[in-house]
Amino acid sequence: MKTIPEMFHKVAQQNADRAAAIDGQVAVTYAQLEARVNALAGYLQKMGVRVGDRVGLMLPNSLDFVVSYRGIAATGAIVVPLNEHYQLNELLYFLDVCRISVLITCEQFASLCRQVLSQYDAPCQLILAEQHATDRAHDPTLFDPTGVQINPDAPLMFQFSSGSTGRPKQIGRTHRNLLFELDSLVETLDVSNQDRFIGVAPFSHVNGLVRSMMASQRAGATLYPVAKFERRAVAKLIENAQI
Repeated sequence: MKTIPEMFHKVAQQNADRAAAIDGQVAVTYAQLEARVNALAGYLQKMGVRVGDRVGLMLPNSLDFVVSYRGIAATGAIVVPLNEHYQLNELLYFLDVCRISVLITCEQFASLCRQVLSQYDAPCQLILAEQHATDRAHDPTLFDPTGVQINPDAPLMFQFSSGSTGRPKQIGRTHRNLLFELDSLVETLDVSNQDRFIGVAPFSHVNGLVRSMMASQRAGATLYPVAKFERRAVAKLIENAQI
């Protein structure tokens, strides 16, 4: 395995019938998740997304985030996770620095994103996760992951520094770098497909994204994404799901 999409695909094949993610009342196996990912990847390709394009992702912790992140990665495009608490000027800055051409969000943030895009100086298509999830026209068989050639040393995503000493700086994370980090995490923590992860830290941040969302997928474990931290609800989930 040399790229993140190759890793995701292999893990899905090895754990096809195991639960990949449980988001509230919605549970999907790795096979079902793979189908959703391929459907989105095919849709993005139909929209013109190609290897190296930059796609923004502004969603709360959710199954939609997992599908969207993996779908973008499968096309060879670069994922730009955006914190859901960013304001208009911050979003404009990140879109401009990364030259984002597609932005995936949800109904909750659609109005803000449309305001941002109205002031953005480049073409950018807006996709609402809810619309894609309910559109039966997107066929997972229309995407062939073997037809996408990705350089392992190319960036999988752009993240940003905290900006504590100035404006946040763009940091490229390559496929090779992230595979090494994920393999190290899984080995060091002795994580297996029998484990259950709770995704509370924001997936837009390196901690929640790499150390919970991506690490759980690398291990073939089950992820429980939590959109908003509420102490009692999280404690109940940990107890009921035996996390």
